[in-house]
Amino acid sequence: MTKNEQEQPNQQKSFESVLADIKQKLNNVYRGKNIEEMHNRIAEFGYKLMDKYSDCRNYILFHVLIGSTPPSNATIKEDFPGEDSIIKFIKNL
Repeated sequence: MTKNEQEQPNQQKSFESVLADIKQKLNNVYRGKNIEEMHNRIAEFGYKLMDKYSDCRNYILFHVLIGSTPPSNATIKEDFPGEDSIIKFIKNL
């Protein structure tokens, strides 16, 4: 097993941990706030990402944000940069 192959499970676990955390935060947001307001804010942010990034549907975090199941070609395990960060957006809801 190469060093890269040994590192991949740790990277995968780290990403899976991030996904679980983000999903939990979204669930908490919907429980504690005005559902319609939260839905509108999330939808507006999602539309902004779709307008700015033509490949946004290839990002797994995008599908977590909009509540859809990622298709098999959604393989990007990164967040968007800066003010477009999904993780930052969810943390600030």
